[in-house]
Amino acid sequence: MVLEGMGKTVDYAGDFSMNFDGYRTIFVLLGVYSWWDGETRNHALGQSEALILVDFLEQGGNIYMEGGETWVFDPETALHPYFHITGVSDGYGDTKTVRGLDGTMTEGMVFNYSGHNQYMDRLSAGEGAWPILYNESPPYVNGVAYNAGTYKTIGTSFEFGGLDDGASPSTKAELLAEMIAFFSGSQPQATLEIDASYTAGTLDLNFTVGTPEVATWVTYLILTTPEVQVIPIWATPLPVIAAPIEIPVSFPLPSVGMLGIYSGLFTDITLADDLAWVDTGS
Repeated sequence: MVLEGMGKTVDYAGDFSMNFDGYRTIFVLLGVYSWWDGETRNHALGQSEALILVDFLEQGGNIYMEGGETWVFDPETALHPYFHITGVSDGYGDTKTVRGLDGTMTEGMVFNYSGHNQYMDRLSAGEGAWPILYNESPPYVNGVAYNAGTYKTIGTSFEFGGLDDGASPSTKAELLAEMIAFFSGSQPQATLEIDASYTAGTLDLNFTVGTPEVATWVTYLILTTPEVQVIPIWATPLPVIAAPIEIPVSFPLPSVGMLGIYSGLFTDITLADDLAWVDTGS
């Protein structure tokens, strides 16, 4: 209903018999286990169903998948690794307040949860993925996003329909709009920029850093006098930083003439790098 209200064309299917060619995104709603009334309210994804969805992703599609049991209790399928989600525990019936995380598509959002609420899987983001939603108390991640470049996924362990609308931006329509924008947008790019200044024996650096995947952050000083020297300063792992952040660094340094500061983000390729020069005097 929310998607139609956004002017999106939507088709519904109760199984995997339909042809998904031509679709951009599939929303897979697996439900939450409930034993209070003796009715089965969740579906364990089967391997044959998973392979259909794997093919959809490999053709460049996107998938949102929710389920209270699918990430921990139910058997893992060929599809689950594509989400880069690690199931932490089978959980309890304790999803109450769902919050967004700063620097992600859900920043500023908070929802009361009134959906089915038994054995709510607790999640963590695997390599290259990042958390986007968490339960306030007890605290645990229950929403994770991943961008492979060729496909994108979002996985949650609660029912989207169980989120209660609040004041903007905490409405299901706004959350869904952010998810659609994520699925429709281009792949995030790594960001690395250096601002450098030197005053009275102190080198001040400000790095603007963002990375869509886990990377190694390497920085060197380049001395030009009396001869060129390249001095490594640090090489440290960085987690996913979805929105660029500023990292200021200051340290004492004697006057060494023109000084270069090189910094780069690396995986098996260079994600981003920058080179700044500053005159420290002689």
